Amino acid sequence: MTINDLRGVLKGRVLLADDDGFEQAATAWNLTVRQPVAAVAEAADADDVAALVRYARRAGMTVT
Repeated sequence: MTINDLRGVLKGRVLLADDDGFEQAATAWNLTVRQPVAAVAEAADADDVAALVRYARRAGMTVT
């Protein structure tokens, strides 16, 4: 399972580090805190949110 597989799990948009717009989307509202970001997921609906949480749990990742 790779982070690229996330695109096949969600209906919403998934931005990865090489994608246009990733840096802006990955910037936190609090600029004093830097967090490593593997992907930015824009959930299309509640099913996307549930799928994202399941994916993150299986991959050992956190969701913020």
